[in-house]
Amino acid sequence: MGHHRGNTRNGKGQKTLKGDFGELELETPRDRQASFDPKIDLARGICRLVASEVMDDKSAGLRRQIASAKTVAATVRLAQSDERLAALPETWDRDAYLLATPGGTVELKSGKLRSALPTDFITRVTAVSPAPPSSPVPTLWSRFLKDITLGDTELEGFLRRAAGYSLCADVSEEAFFSCLAAGSTAKRCS
Repeated sequence: MGHHRGNTRNGKGQKTLKGDFGELELETPRDRQASFDPKIDLARGICRLVASEVMDDKSAGLRRQIASAKTVAATVRLAQSDERLAALPETWDRDAYLLATPGGTVELKSGKLRSALPTDFITRVTAVSPAPPSSPVPTLWSRFLKDITLGDTELEGFLRRAAGYSLCADVSEEAFFSCLAAGSTAKRCS
């Protein structure tokens, strides 16, 4: 009860499309399963922009036609058939150490935030941007690590790396991480 079932909209992301026509600011919808098709929204935005540039008062019908669902669908089909716009599946997400955020791209090996580049070919974006470098270290995470390691900085570093490997699905270390607690701290599962 109270939980959403199925795929639902989950906010919007900002994108700027730059072309010969100038710049077009778009809000692209996000969804929980990342299955909504943003190219429809992109084509719709382009068609609306072109329609808005038709200034002749006698051309209201032309404006409606350009912004119609039929023209949007034709724009998508035309773009899909243009080899200059095509990319092979292996082009996308080829660098597991790049993380797209609303504030830019994080290079996970160095931790540096840089401007996003279209040539990164990243398909998913986090919902939040990294905190500025001057921000304090996340105290809850740091406190948790200090508490469970009893201040053992070597173990704390190991746990940070284990969490990082787990979060980015890096298997280069060929390691399996397991946690074992002493005493009666384990919860029983039935």
